[in-house]
Amino acid sequence: MGFLPIVSNSSQAETQRCHLKNEHLPAFYMEDFSVMGLSVEDVETTMAALQRNGVEVEKEDAMAMARIDGLNGMKMVLGLLKSNGIAFELTDIA
Repeated sequence: MGFLPIVSNSSQAETQRCHLKNEHLPAFYMEDFSVMGLSVEDVETTMAALQRNGVEVEKEDAMAMARIDGLNGMKMVLGLLKSNGIAFELTDIA
């Protein structure tokens, strides 16, 4: 079980790009560390679409965390976003 971070791709969110809490970073965080996540236009709409389809999603400040179960869970989440017309980019959010 893991979590997939979901952040806004709005211009104001760019200044919040490094908003991960310490528990999401390794003990010896270095500049070359990456956290992959989804960048979307509207975090709330994305959360609602995922929750309607049974995906557990938690809101954390300016981002959301979708609970995924391995590769199949990731494929399911990406498929749900596509089928709901939600544009996204898989990107480094750290």
